[in-house]
Amino acid sequence: MRDAVRSAGLDERYRRHGTPHWHAMERADLAWTGRDALRHKVYVSPEPGELFAALHAVLAAAVALDVPALKVGATTQGVLRPDAIVLYHRSPEHAQQVAERIAADVDGLAARGVPFTGQVGRTGAVSRGTDPSHGSWRSAVTTAVATAVLHAARSERTARAGSADQTHGAVEAVVARTLSTIASFGLDVTTWWPPLRVPRRLEGRRSAA
Repeated sequence: MRDAVRSAGLDERYRRHGTPHWHAMERADLAWTGRDALRHKVYVSPEPGELFAALHAVLAAAVALDVPALKVGATTQGVLRPDAIVLYHRSPEHAQQVAERIAADVDGLAARGVPFTGQVGRTGAVSRGTDPSHGSWRSAVTTAVATAVLHAARSERTARAGSADQTHGAVEAVVARTLSTIASFGLDVTTWWPPLRVPRRLEGRRSAA
């Protein structure tokens, strides 16, 4: 990690600090504690064995395109997360520019992908999200999905109560109800591409993720 940061030239332009599971970096003129304005995220998700190969491409893009802040998994737990690398941006346009550059550079690496994020590039190693006012994009979406699944399952059980066949087609019905509910929030349930504005139904879902 130190060698990658040094070779990319981040030592002069970025401050580094750590948390239990992350190496965090931000531009020297940016306070990490003020990153609430950096709501547009780029996720980089290679297979764990490809993480450090991807890291060189990520850090080069950060310097070349003036990325405000980023973090990288620092422990086994952090590295094994699908979102092992996250970059933060003030605008969706800048996030997209950075995502496209990184996607082209890591095209040959094995990808895991980050669930419920909008894919950029061919492999799924790079994707996009947009944080609500509090918490994270993925936490807000997964909480909404979990709530919708529970509601759909209860509704399906009620609809099938007393039926001789209470299992046939139940899973498909729950999935259909869940996707319909999530789509009603204003989310694209096919690509999970983040909208320009976070749907109101997702705002206020606090999370430390």
